[in-house]
Amino acid sequence: MFKRIYKFQDVFLLPLAGLWGLVHEVRRFLFEYNLITSYRFEVPIISVGNITFGGSGKTPLVTWLIEWANQEGVIPMVVTRGYKSKLEESSGILLADQKFKINPLSFGDEPLLIAQKMSRGAVVVGKKRSQNLMKYFPQIRPDIVFLDDGHQHLKMKRNCNIVLFDLSMKEEDYRLAPLGRMREHFSALRSADIIIFNKTQGISDHYKQMFLEHLRGFTSRKTLFAETRYSADRLTDAHGQESFSVDDLRGKDVLIISGLASPESFHLFVKSLGANVIETITFSDHHEFSAEEINEVLVKASQKSALVICTEKDMIKVKRITQDNRIFSLGISVKFVSGEDQVKSRLKSLAHLADSAQ
Repeated sequence: MFKRIYKFQDVFLLPLAGLWGLVHEVRRFLFEYNLITSYRFEVPIISVGNITFGGSGKTPLVTWLIEWANQEGVIPMVVTRGYKSKLEESSGILLADQKFKINPLSFGDEPLLIAQKMSRGAVVVGKKRSQNLMKYFPQIRPDIVFLDDGHQHLKMKRNCNIVLFDLSMKEEDYRLAPLGRMREHFSALRSADIIIFNKTQGISDHYKQMFLEHLRGFTSRKTLFAETRYSADRLTDAHGQESFSVDDLRGKDVLIISGLASPESFHLFVKSLGANVIETITFSDHHEFSAEEINEVLVKASQKSALVICTEKDMIKVKRITQDNRIFSLGISVKFVSGEDQVKSRLKSLAHLADSAQ
């Protein structure tokens, strides 16, 4: 598996990829042997991350974890960087009961989306995540902390490492940057407690088994493997109202706009619902939409008598510009194909919940 077929131009990138991998290996070594200080907290900390660049489904999984915490009566705190937000270089706390009063440009689209799913708890934003947890912990006193995009954030010791893999990625992408999309070598999985295969629609069982066997060479025997897929939950307008069901998308002409790291997966997912996708308009991840951009989209939609579909994350920014009734967000949730009971059992043990609480 992962046959290395190099193009001529790749020869010039091989030394850079080797250096990239070495730097990250040395960095992990220094943290693992306490040669660089990392902080330990009394509250259970669950990291959600990956070893590749691009969207692997971290935010939907964090949302699933929040919903699990809501059901179990556990008070969660999500610690996240708030990428491209105004508070990324400083810090801020987004309380569950303040979620509709916050400018997404201050905290970021993903933190605001996560906070909207919370019944209790808070989202803490800022690049210095260990320091921010120390700063805001007394205000919330959470039962459990979810460290978003945390696999490379080694300054914070964690009780459980969840690592996601987007199985829709091409095999040639599993090479170290700048040759491919890997942040770190597979050896970084030695600290993984749970590995989740995501976006597995259309992936053969044979490929999944080969991938699993490949990863087992880098993981502990105690590492739990699970599989998830996306499920379409709802279509809502800018006011959060469900005007029609997901099933009603079948046969309708739609225009997709997205500001995602991996927009192709979202495009394919919308098509899988039976929609007739007549055009896709993509922007960079966490893009701040302008009024001109949205107006151009609406003009195209009018010309083609099409609906405009975006993600819930993008709608947070779009609805600040317009609440046009032709734009809808598609709500997506994580559904486990396998391993859900084992994952929940692991979470219960970390949160010190008795099994009888089920």
